[in-house]
Amino acid sequence: MQWSGGQPRSFTYIASATPDTLTVTLARAHRISYTTTLGGKITASVPTDTFVTEGTAVTLTATDTSSLRTFVGWAGDTVTKHVSITLPMTRPYSVRAVFLEPFNTAEVVAQLLTGTSALTAAQLSDLDQLGNNNGTFDLGDFLAWVEATRAPLSAQQRALLGGVTTKKGAPR
Repeated sequence: MQWSGGQPRSFTYIASATPDTLTVTLARAHRISYTTTLGGKITASVPTDTFVTEGTAVTLTATDTSSLRTFVGWAGDTVTKHVSITLPMTRPYSVRAVFLEPFNTAEVVAQLLTGTSALTAAQLSDLDQLGNNNGTFDLGDFLAWVEATRAPLSAQQRALLGGVTTKKGAPR
């Protein structure tokens, strides 16, 4: 939004007895919201939770800040392993930069299959944020972790997961 007189978005206007013209130019804008898991930061061309004029490109770059965690990808409205992303802002976006510590493959598989493992609540939360971010570790989170890390599964683990399919219906 822009006023013809260059005033701020909100201002007080006092009408006088003489005729006056006040013009407003409206432009569509979309909200950009971004967060990160522990172990990283995001450098961005605009602050998070702001509205950006439609069509304006917004660039986000994820950077590791921990020697124990590494960037594994973006989750949310855009899913990619690229460290930097540019969003065209043709719609609202909410994304997370996910940084994970290395996990023991057997522990992650055990958590999925039995619901118990040596993984901490914080680790399960990190895995959930990589996946569907619904508040609990589930199959979608496991598949997102395998996709992001190319976690090597043993023959026995592959056999146990043999019936699991991806969204496209292809066996894993």
